[in-house]
Amino acid sequence: MPGTASHFLAMNSACPIHRLAQGLTEPVAGLTRGLFKGDLERQWQSLLASDEPQAVLRWRAEITEASMLNENTASRSICLPTCNVCTPNLARRSLLTGLAAASILPRAFAADAPAAPAPNAISGEAALHRLMAGNARHAADQPDRRDFNAGRVARAKAQYPIATVLGCADSRVGPEFVFDQGPGELFVVRVAGNVLTEEGTASLEYAAQDLGVPLILVLGHSSCGAVAAAIKSAEDTTKLPGHLPELIAKITPAVTATQSAPPSSRLSDAIAENVRLTKQQITASAPVLSAMVVSGKVKVAGGVYDLATGKVRLL
Repeated sequence: MPGTASHFLAMNSACPIHRLAQGLTEPVAGLTRGLFKGDLERQWQSLLASDEPQAVLRWRAEITEASMLNENTASRSICLPTCNVCTPNLARRSLLTGLAAASILPRAFAADAPAAPAPNAISGEAALHRLMAGNARHAADQPDRRDFNAGRVARAKAQYPIATVLGCADSRVGPEFVFDQGPGELFVVRVAGNVLTEEGTASLEYAAQDLGVPLILVLGHSSCGAVAAAIKSAEDTTKLPGHLPELIAKITPAVTATQSAPPSSRLSDAIAENVRLTKQQITASAPVLSAMVVSGKVKVAGGVYDLATGKVRLL
């Protein structure tokens, strides 16, 4: 759309002042610590005296190859007035205008400035709200439009997921689709029957402790084949092949707890109970997760995804 930062980028991707401002608002783009400590100001003064547009372009190339402009960065308000520096008839006044606007940025990223909070530094409740809002979009078939290429370089350096989802391996229940979340927004652990294993516990601990993920969501789903197999195994004592007995054993407590349920709701009741029991296991998992739950750093929630409607029902 004309007038937006993305339109500006498309029309003026070579603008040196734009690229400079973008680099300063995104230190991860490659600017060095020394540049933030005064080198930039000295170089600006030299460029102001030269009145040579080509010097600016060379300087831009030497500093960094800035990443794609994020619509939410502060460079939007700085770069838009300076597009005319890309024209062949660059005037010294245009250069002065752009550099003066950009000169306010180094102070914001000085060595003694406090670090910005991580993108996932939110409460577990806020993270759950975002997931449920995304599920509402998914169920209404109105998912957010995404450019999966945007932010790829930044994601290669770090990840900041807002939630960990312990879900079933069922091919119909991809958490990123269920909750309409983009790359890097969910840390996903999947296993048939959404049961908690030692490896799964370690994964949850890593996400909570090292990545700062504030929410763990256990996600079951309707018509779960693993839970159905556990019910059948309990009813006819059929010996299962391979490693399936170990998996079924983890679901059996939920089957036992719902054995008095009517046949029409036996499967759905066992699916919900399996989610509840897994939530309890996560909450009690010592020493890492239990302590983080008690301290309020991590919230544990559970829900069941309905394959027919696309909606998640929280338990």
